[in-house]
Amino acid sequence: MKNLYSKWLIIALIIAPGILYATPCVAQDEKKNEVSLADMSIFELLNVEVTTTNKHGEKLLDAAAAVYIITGDDLRRMGASSIAEALRLVPGVQVGRVTSSKWSIGARGFCDVFSNKLLVLMDGRSVYSPLFSGVLWDVADTMLEDIDRIEVIRGPGAALWGANAVNGVVNIITKSAVQTDGKYLVYGFGGDLTKLQGLRIGGPVGKNSHLRVYAKGMAYDNLRNITNQECSDSWDQDRSGFRFDYNPDENASLTVMGDAYNASAWSDYSIGEVTTPPFKSSLISNTNSSGSNMLVKWSKAGEQNNKSTLQFYYDNAKIQDPVMFGEDRETYDFDYQRETHPSGGTVFIWGLGYRHSISDTTNGQIVTFKYRQVTDNLYSFFFQNDQKIVPDKLRFILGAKLERNDYTKYEFQPNARLAWTPSSNMTLWGAVSKAVRTPSIADFYSIYNIIAPPDEFGRARIYTIFSNPNMQSEKLTAYELGCRFKPSQRVLIDVAAFMNFYDDLRSLEPGAPYIENTYSSGWQEHLHYPLYVSNNFKSNSRGLELAADYVPSKRWRIRFGASMMNLWLDRSNTFDVKGSNLEKTYPKKQYSIASFWDISSNLTLDAMLYAVGSSEMPSLGKENLLIPAYNRLDFRLAYKDKSDTEWALGAKNFAGKSHIEGGSIYGEQQSYIGQSFYMTAKKTF
Repeated sequence: MKNLYSKWLIIALIIAPGILYATPCVAQDEKKNEVSLADMSIFELLNVEVTTTNKHGEKLLDAAAAVYIITGDDLRRMGASSIAEALRLVPGVQVGRVTSSKWSIGARGFCDVFSNKLLVLMDGRSVYSPLFSGVLWDVADTMLEDIDRIEVIRGPGAALWGANAVNGVVNIITKSAVQTDGKYLVYGFGGDLTKLQGLRIGGPVGKNSHLRVYAKGMAYDNLRNITNQECSDSWDQDRSGFRFDYNPDENASLTVMGDAYNASAWSDYSIGEVTTPPFKSSLISNTNSSGSNMLVKWSKAGEQNNKSTLQFYYDNAKIQDPVMFGEDRETYDFDYQRETHPSGGTVFIWGLGYRHSISDTTNGQIVTFKYRQVTDNLYSFFFQNDQKIVPDKLRFILGAKLERNDYTKYEFQPNARLAWTPSSNMTLWGAVSKAVRTPSIADFYSIYNIIAPPDEFGRARIYTIFSNPNMQSEKLTAYELGCRFKPSQRVLIDVAAFMNFYDDLRSLEPGAPYIENTYSSGWQEHLHYPLYVSNNFKSNSRGLELAADYVPSKRWRIRFGASMMNLWLDRSNTFDVKGSNLEKTYPKKQYSIASFWDISSNLTLDAMLYAVGSSEMPSLGKENLLIPAYNRLDFRLAYKDKSDTEWALGAKNFAGKSHIEGGSIYGEQQSYIGQSFYMTAKKTF
């Protein structure tokens, strides 16, 4: 606790000069003008258009969902070097760095390396992998300076976005090409970030059309373990892409965009094909990832603001890890959406979708697949009716999505929302929703082996997880209440409460152990523990989330976040022992505060403090990984010179000791997050 107090003291010392400096400025500004820049900041935030909540755009104040916006300016001032890192600010979202390249991220519980209940989109393109149900955060990337905002929905979004949008949706929205005219150059290094280089060039290419192209490269060094020895988890990535926007008139738009990347990441696994003493192997594996994608989107508005949108994207993703598995996946996705505006202020949207993907898999030392090639087809239809019951006061939103997949066949995911706006400064809302997490290829067609330490007789223990071709979807019924209000011209408060009820959660049911004899420099006995994938867990959770924005002056902004939740498991229908630790895979409490202070027109000082509660990562055949509570302080000092070059110095985990932030059930050596310093230079010309 003393440690926490010392960190709050440090951040207080950082922002205190801002208070002293800002206070007289506020008084002078208010005498000159009743509407200061600070007032405009809150006003503009309330009127930011969010699209993830309803697919057609609405003001943040009016949104009937727990939504949080990370702006492009927030990204820059946080000193974030990845999208995953930027999500630390969001209340109700748990973010932990596991290794140099891997992140454990979850929303409202079920925090995991693969984030299997969190849907992630980039400009409408899903980066959620159906191979294992999750997100590879190391390759979910773009030029961060080109991101306009990240919209994070906590809670189900399946009625609009479909299966796997169970506990949340992260929608990364980039700027249009017209917003990025000119040249931009970035260079940085420091801490485990050994290289950050990026170049973007944009400009008009004809009448009403703009194009930008970019290229970036980054490399991260090995992190360290508890004994301060280097782990084998360095990684690097090169990426390039483009975006083209064409607006033939004010009612039509065409967007064509694409990316290509190549990445290499090292991992140190403490499991492998070792069934003789000492029974534990440290396998160094190099994972190679590459991919490319292209998205085409056409929108046309007609009479009475009726609008049609047609979108297509192609995505090719390759990953090869000789220890775990390999995959070469091609995805083709078609989506059509129609928006109409009947009389009375009603907005009715409906849409059709089709996704075809082909997965070619290769076996690793740990994971083997039943089929070399798997083809998936997903058909979908959705609708949403946003009805104004009382104009400018009361809205009722009813929608649902019907999907047909190759695993569980038909999935129906409805939701109903009510939004009441008693004044121009407040919105109260409530929602009832259903969502599902559909099984992955690994759930249906894989075998997974884990080598554990020997038993009391010296026999190696082997845990083998057998997939289940009859596995059902994991199901959620969620109840939410929220209030978003502006008590003054300088304060915005957003509160959300939820109750989640889960059914048919994934469990590992034990079979009868058996002894196997193999010959390797002599006969050896191995004790096998078969585990069978099933749907025998139930669970419920409750939580409260708070987000607040405070702008004391035109030069200072503070963002605060807090979340508290509890989760309980119903074990009455399962013999799964390790699954009981799902109750501990998330921090029950966590807090964050960010201070963004403009010392002058060309000098800024920003600080972020995070306090995260303890959690635990389950493990088969050995002790669970305990993740103690930790506090983390980051700061950034930036100066912009006359040539429009921004020079920044920053620190991450400043004043804090090395700590664990997340874990993996796949046996990778645990990395510790230590103190680091970095420098970046960014030039616009």
